Amino acid sequence: MFESMTYTARRNIVIFGGFLIHLCLGSFYAFGNISPYIMSYLRNRTQETWLVNTQNSWIMNAAAISAPIGSITGSYIERNHGVRIAVGIGCVLFCSGVLLTYFAIQRSLYIVALTYGFITNLGTFMAYGPPVQNAAKWMPARPALAVGLIVGGFGLGAFV
Repeated sequence: MFESMTYTARRNIVIFGGFLIHLCLGSFYAFGNISPYIMSYLRNRTQETWLVNTQNSWIMNAAAISAPIGSITGSYIERNHGVRIAVGIGCVLFCSGVLLTYFAIQRSLYIVALTYGFITNLGTFMAYGPPVQNAAKWMPARPALAVGLIVGGFGLGAFV
């Protein structure tokens, strides 16, 4: 399929694909909007009736811990196995973290911090870097434009 495409068409597909990946990954940062609902659910439907809204910082602290781990791991996998593998593993972790949060929210804030905070953000940052690096390689004359288009998807993800 790609053999018959021109360089420009391939470059556009790479950039558009990276934009879509980042659009999905950026949804993690809608956490500020869903946080009161998570805390209310945990307070009213679990044994953790003592929770207050400020304790949602546990989730973002877990996310902050996983960000450098995910970035380093994603870069290592991309360098040794390719962009597709690194992004694929990152996206699987991202989706698994969101899925596991469905079950974790019925148990404990700390399990939610592990699933939504750590696992989801680990996947986010494993899949964050490789599309950006790849796009910069596909547009050597204007790498900042390529990176900006893709990272714009990350910011737009929380908005959407």
